Amino acid sequence: MKKITSLFATPARAVLSSLCLILLLILLGAGIFLTAGFFAKRSAIGTEQAKAFAFADAGVEPSSVRAVHTEFEFEDGHFVYKVEFLAENIEYEYLVKASNGKILEREIDALDQTASRPFAESAPAKDPVSAPSAASDPAAQTEPAASVPTAQTEPAASDPVAQTRQGTPDAEASGQIDLENAKKTALTDAGLMDSDITYEKTGLDNDDHIQVYKIEFYTAAHEYEYEIDAVSGEIRHKKQEVRQDTLNGHYTSPKGSSAESSDISLEAAQSIAADHAGLSSSDIVFTKTKQDHEKGRTVYELEFFKDRMEYEYEIDAVSGEILKFEYDYNG
Repeated sequence: MKKITSLFATPARAVLSSLCLILLLILLGAGIFLTAGFFAKRSAIGTEQAKAFAFADAGVEPSSVRAVHTEFEFEDGHFVYKVEFLAENIEYEYLVKASNGKILEREIDALDQTASRPFAESAPAKDPVSAPSAASDPAAQTEPAASVPTAQTEPAASDPVAQTRQGTPDAEASGQIDLENAKKTALTDAGLMDSDITYEKTGLDNDDHIQVYKIEFYTAAHEYEYEIDAVSGEIRHKKQEVRQDTLNGHYTSPKGSSAESSDISLEAAQSIAADHAGLSSSDIVFTKTKQDHEKGRTVYELEFFKDRMEYEYEIDAVSGEILKFEYDYNG
């Protein structure tokens, strides 16, 4: 204690000791930050994936991109990749979340075609490895470059176009399937054609460091959600649900009435779910079997696992109709 007191015995010592403490705290904080940055970068998606997400969101082909510049930074509480590039006389600047590829911020600036382009000449690519190609965005094909807002910066979540981007890394360059093949996989599984459905969302996303195509569409009777592995083309998640506005014509019964008793047994409902999943009831163990009431109807809620897949079903307890089912890959 006396030694500590002696450090502040005189004004000169007090100033010097305070400066040393401040310097020590700064060095300690810098060390913690550098360590966190090191581990964050090791677990991050990588420069090439960050560029792929930026190109896909912009809807540009990597072959048309000039002067790609990437940096790993810490901004607003997140480790991010800052990706800058030029394409078709438009300057793009993206902040891509390093952990999962989410677009946090974008800035798009349409350049004057007659003006000099110092960015393209003076900003060499920090990582000169060629980026994977992105499939063209249908929206981008029909909108001239002049329609791009000048120097517009906004969070990615507020841009509805970005949420339905169809630009994706080129299959040949990156080893991935393209969006059209992913759509075909979803429609084939659902037993539908393009003319039968309306798309709500199609785009590339990141699910636990695995790139997937998220495809959502609906028909007059059902809503569908799919996640297709962008490399293998396998279905990682799918969901089908009866649209709520079509339920009015179905059987309903007031809770507590005698008509509420189910017409099919639990075993029958389990068999319906197993058959629909292409399995046998004897081969699976149900982790949830519950009879419940949903919007005036009696339903069976069922859950089970098989071969690293999780299945969830909701079955009308009177008619045996499958109202909702969902599969999730738990690999």
